[in-house]
Amino acid sequence: MSTVDAVALSGEMMPYLTAAVGAYGTAVLAKIEEKAADATVGVGQRLLRGLLSGGNKDDIESAVDDLARDPDDEGRQWVLRARVKETLEADDTLAAQLASLLQQRSSVSAAGKGSVAVGGDVTGIIATGNNTTIKR
Repeated sequence: MSTVDAVALSGEMMPYLTAAVGAYGTAVLAKIEEKAADATVGVGQRLLRGLLSGGNKDDIESAVDDLARDPDDEGRQWVLRARVKETLEADDTLAAQLASLLQQRSSVSAAGKGSVAVGGDVTGIIATGNNTTIKR
């Protein structure tokens, strides 16, 4: 018996998968090794990498190719979700790994004047305030 709810997990994964496919189209399958600048797309790429290691690789790739043609098409999103669900149901270990990946994504918030919230690696300058000048 699975300890992961594949239906719920596949639903939770969809915004990330859709963002990754929407950002890169069919190239997402080639780009999953690259670090994404956008956290949502990056999570989607890591989820796809994991899904592609499962037994339904061809079905996942086919659904990604279809969704890449029209990322807003709910029918195509549903097909990818169904393939994700099938993959998760067939592999409890993979499902647990991907659930863990989703739980590890950072959640940050900022409150108050001039506050800054940063999730992930910071690679640039963060400046707040009026008349801020940055010299490099």
